[in-house]
Amino acid sequence: MVLSHAVLPKEACLRGRSVDLVWPVAGLPERLHLDNAKEFHAQAFRHGAAEYGIGLQYCPTTTPHWGGTWTV
Repeated sequence: MVLSHAVLPKEACLRGRSVDLVWPVAGLPERLHLDNAKEFHAQAFRHGAAEYGIGLQYCPTTTPHWGGTWTV
């Protein structure tokens, strides 16, 4: 749900909350930079990313300070 909200246009969501501003950020990321949590290695997650052409890059193990980011 988080990724869906991140990639979809925000106009309807903002209107529904009576927020009057432009939020032009939307679209699929080229790549997700991920930590090594089990859910990010799940087959369904990997297949879903591949289906939308989203690359996955995992941080090296034992480096939690890297954190997660994404590239658009």
